Amino acid sequence: MRPTFEEISIVMINILIIDDDNDDSDFLREAIQQISPGTNCTIVRNAAEAIKGLYTKKFARPGLIFLDICMPHVNGMEYLKELKRNPTVNDIPVVIYTTSESQHDRTETLELGAASFITKPTGFRLLCKIVTDIFIQEAINIARHNQL
Repeated sequence: MRPTFEEISIVMINILIIDDDNDDSDFLREAIQQISPGTNCTIVRNAAEAIKGLYTKKFARPGLIFLDICMPHVNGMEYLKELKRNPTVNDIPVVIYTTSESQHDRTETLELGAASFITKPTGFRLLCKIVTDIFIQEAINIARHNQL
């Protein structure tokens, strides 16, 4: 099943990046905007601010969230649990975007409902390929859901 342009566009309209590392989040935003120049990327530096922002509608509802799990205060795991408990936002796909290579972290986040888990790559080209693959997979998921 090949996704339509509209289904791919839904994924790429608004993306929320939750990461306390400025360099990593800027690197990801650059990759996203290279692949899809019209995409609105909102960067939030901590999970507590992201939770508040989603509930108060401080920023547009994202079609996709990239979430670091290694953050101070409220970590990514806690944010993911909170997000997946809330029926108004639990359908937003979450991609774990982290420096962690721990199999435990991977297993736990996927069991909590993350769509995928990626370890932050060091090369820009590889990051662009990973982001493209994620966009395509999420568009396929939307297409499947729309056919139900």
